[in-house]
Order: sequence, then structure tokens, then C-alpha cells
Amino acid sequence: MPDHHLIAITGQPHWAGVLVPPPHYQLVRYLTPERLVARLTDDRAVLLIVDGAHPDWSTFTAAPKSSPATRRLTVILVADDADVREASRTQGADLALTPEALIADFAALVTKYARVMDADEAAQLASECEGKLPPLAVQG
Repeated sequence: MPDHHLIAITGQPHWAGVLVPPPHYQLVRYLTPERLVARLTDDRAVLLIVDGAHPDWSTFTAAPKSSPATRRLTVILVADDADVREASRTQGADLALTPEALIADFAALVTKYARVMDADEAAQLASECEGKLPPLAVQG
């Protein structure tokens, strides 16, 4: 298991600078939506926080839900604009908050919504991945 679990934040929102991640979590910025699903997968992100003021916010919220690799990742949209928060619910966001609400409850939100695999699950997955493939799978 990684030493730190990554929380991805899109864009460069003003509120991101005051977020203090809980122990064993690290914040990483995604400035553009290019290769979003691949980056989330490669980084093993446990939570995606989307800046609702970013012009591509709907791509950031919808793309992870379109891939089996990231569809269970919780997507939180953060915006001052109530219309953007409302629209995000049909664009893939699991939760829509104001910046103030995110800042006030950040640690609790991470604890509740971050998709972190526990040590037993990780060990079981690693063990299963090391096993031999069934003959039909090898044949293709």
C-alpha cells in the first residue's frame, strides 16, 4: 500500500491552498482534463475534488464515471455558483459543496468519501494477481 493516499484537485482554485490533508493523504493538482482517467488510475487517487469555476468542470466530473477503473471514485464538485452545483449532479458529481463547506468539513469528508483499500483487501488483491490464469484466459 502507498505511504500516502492521493486526493486529486482540479485546476487552481483559491480554496485549495487552505486545505490541510489528514495524515497519510497528499493533495495533487490536475490542471487539465487530458488523460484524466489514466492519471487518476496511475496515481491511485482515492478522491477527486473538482473546481466548479474551471471551464472544464463537467469533463472533470463526467469522465471518471465513464470508466470501469474510476467509476466508483467519489467526485466532489466545489463551487460558489448554486447553478453549477445543481448542474453537477447530472454530470457525474457525487456531492456538490460550497468552498466554505469543503474547508469546514474537509477531514470528515476525506474520511467518509475517500476510497481507500484496507491492508487485508490489498493483500488479497495482490495474492490473486500473482496466481496463474485459467487455461481459457491464456488462450484468449
